[in-house]
Amino acid sequence: MSAIYLHYLDRELRRSINKNLSGVDLRSITSTIALSTCNILYCGLSLICESCFPDNKLFSLIKLLFGNNQLRTVSQYPSLAEYIESRTVIYSHDATRYPMYFTQKQREKLLSSGVSILIKSKDTTTSLAKTILGKAKSNAYTRLIEEKTPWISVKMVNTIFLKGLESLKNKAVTFSAFSYLMPDNPKLLSNTIKRVISEEYTKHYLEVLDGDIVTGIPGFEYYDYLAKKFPYYDYYLMDALLDSIFIDYKKRKDSEEAIRSLLGLRGSDLHKKMCYEMQKFLDALVIRYLVGRIAPEYNEARNKLIEDIDLLSKRSQKISITKADSFALAIIKLKEYSDDKKNSDPYFRKGYEMAERRHSLGRTRILLVTATDLEDDVIGEMSDKKNLLPSPFRGQRGVYLTFGSIGDFEVFSARSRMGSVGIAGSETTTLDAIDDLSPSYIISTGIGFGRSEKEQSLGDILVSECVRFYEKQRVGTKKIIPRGDRVTASPILLQMSSIGRVLNRKTKIHTGIILSGEKLVDDPTFKSQLWELEPEAIGGDMEGAGVVSACIRRNKPWIVIKGIADWGENKGDKAQPLAATNTFEFIFDLLENVRIPLE
Repeated sequence: MSAIYLHYLDRELRRSINKNLSGVDLRSITSTIALSTCNILYCGLSLICESCFPDNKLFSLIKLLFGNNQLRTVSQYPSLAEYIESRTVIYSHDATRYPMYFTQKQREKLLSSGVSILIKSKDTTTSLAKTILGKAKSNAYTRLIEEKTPWISVKMVNTIFLKGLESLKNKAVTFSAFSYLMPDNPKLLSNTIKRVISEEYTKHYLEVLDGDIVTGIPGFEYYDYLAKKFPYYDYYLMDALLDSIFIDYKKRKDSEEAIRSLLGLRGSDLHKKMCYEMQKFLDALVIRYLVGRIAPEYNEARNKLIEDIDLLSKRSQKISITKADSFALAIIKLKEYSDDKKNSDPYFRKGYEMAERRHSLGRTRILLVTATDLEDDVIGEMSDKKNLLPSPFRGQRGVYLTFGSIGDFEVFSARSRMGSVGIAGSETTTLDAIDDLSPSYIISTGIGFGRSEKEQSLGDILVSECVRFYEKQRVGTKKIIPRGDRVTASPILLQMSSIGRVLNRKTKIHTGIILSGEKLVDDPTFKSQLWELEPEAIGGDMEGAGVVSACIRRNKPWIVIKGIADWGENKGDKAQPLAATNTFEFIFDLLENVRIPLE
């Protein structure tokens, strides 16, 4: 499930297409997108400050989404104070258009807003300047300009970019930095310059979280080609479908408070189910028109979809958006639409079956829990190999890394201390991460100890069929009686690991019982006692018990996957890098190549 980048909030982008949107317009578009999707929403911090901050109602809506962890703000600066200070430098030549950074009262209001930041690794200004300079030098904009504005001189566009970037210094890459190079009649040329800048700016932010944009926003069609999917994130269709379900949905002023109340529930199970039904329905309609060869292109398909949505809405009574169970009623309404269409249209019925199969394999969120510096180092190296851009994400209870999308998953990692208990142990860390991130699945991963070098090798991977908590015991004079829980791992994650075992020919995978407790096992006698407690155990670790306990308390599917770094005696760190590398290669390959159902 791709994150959705809110490109329409970009003031410079709107300027490039001469599109003026009021605060009401921006709130309406944001509300429809937020209600119709359960994807993570995100945008640059500059978009929040420059488009949302001036409108109190819009800023309040953005803060609601942000407070519910449904919206992320992105910047390379770790604090608002540093960000604002940087704006006073790069916009010093254009201060009248950016008063929020230069007026003391507005600066203070921004600083008190409480917006936190997802840090990205690349500086926007440097990245844009480098990209545009490289493309201008290589004439890479020739095709784009000739296709979209053939009456504009490509040579002149390249010359303006080359000259402007040479003297850019500390200025931001906006049209104002190039305006002095415009000829006497600059309108057509200036619009081309603005659009090229906005396209590169949008592409830059799409790369941050491997995001997508919403299509079909009136007046923004020029940028629709940047979108990856249709019809899932099409504003025109989403708005029409919501209006077909809810009474007076398009009369935003009358229902704004009710919509705001619903947005407070964004991300809930009922909201996710409603979005799931909406996406299936729209997908089935598009497949229907493509399979039926009625609409060979998406623009034509959009018009056909609108016709069908209008027809279906006229056959049934709409529901009130003010009802407490609005999402539940909307789910019923969408299923009625689908059943009605399936009964009357065999092409739609076939499309719906295809859509159901497709949407049972959607992207979802997964959390990796690590416990050592070495594990973090290796996961960082693995990110570099996979061309991922891990960025810190600040939750209300902790700080995490987000890796963006890997395969069908949105991947996060949380770092605990070694062991399960304590203030920063794996149980507390996992509980906090679940509350902050709402992951669908959790993997406790890193390094552990193996059972026997006769049956295993250093660097082999252990996968938990179940985890045995060994700390709870009755210690008698003659024998030790285990009293700890033995808990079975998630069947879905076990199936996923089994598929990964078949696909992975590099490293040997052992599936079975993993022992977990607080002790750093480095003694042959104690290790033998553990094997007596659980004769079929394949190895052990210190963090699995805590992760499992947290997942049970929050009813989350889990699995433990650890690389063998030693044998629980005569410990050394020589094999730790191999064990960690093999483990994370296995997990990352798993996420890239194996799909699992939505929760």
